[in-house]
Amino acid sequence: MKRLEWVELRFCSARRVLLEAILAQPSVLTVLVEQLPDASLHDNLSKVLYEGMSTTTALSPDLERCLGQGMRLGRLEVLEPELLNDNFGQRHFTGLEELRLSMRRYPVSFSWLSALSSTHSSLKEVWLIDDNRHYFRRHTPVFISSFVKESQQKDLSKNYIIKRVGLRRHTGQRSQDWCVMSLTIFTTFASTSLVEILTLISTSFPKLETLTLDLDSHKATYDVNIG
Repeated sequence: MKRLEWVELRFCSARRVLLEAILAQPSVLTVLVEQLPDASLHDNLSKVLYEGMSTTTALSPDLERCLGQGMRLGRLEVLEPELLNDNFGQRHFTGLEELRLSMRRYPVSFSWLSALSSTHSSLKEVWLIDDNRHYFRRHTPVFISSFVKESQQKDLSKNYIIKRVGLRRHTGQRSQDWCVMSLTIFTTFASTSLVEILTLISTSFPKLETLTLDLDSHKATYDVNIG
């Protein structure tokens, strides 16, 4: 095991004992876990990368304890993002790469994102998730405001609902600058407006990498010239 650097430790009955043994290996740099380490584990958890955590704005005592012992947190999902404030931007989560916000009916201020971005160089993606289709029907965050405004002007907004927005930092730009790299939309009516919507998406989000269309109840047929 002299060259072993990365270990993924999934659930097993002897997880604590095995984790202790793996952490004791000098070559191991990262141990990915899906459950929080036991309180009985030794104090230094700097090699431990916790896969992901769902939480309200208040972090659980167990998570706070592990973070205090140096544990890295790969993904954080916040279930009540409307309660986030500037104090959240001052928090530091070592190793944080992905932040997922479960959007609801209430407005969300993103004033904390700039501070969080500047102190988390590893943060690569921020997701705004509205699978229940409540938030984006009522609110328009700045990241998609130009698209929403133009779709309203062209009378297209009634023909789609945004479900997910994935943000990524601008390459070569300031750390707090984010662009839309992923978008999921649900089309609400079987109309011929889909091609117009796709065209507007293309011009509004030049950095877009992934577009997901939920056409569950969409019955129209299109002849789209991709070339």
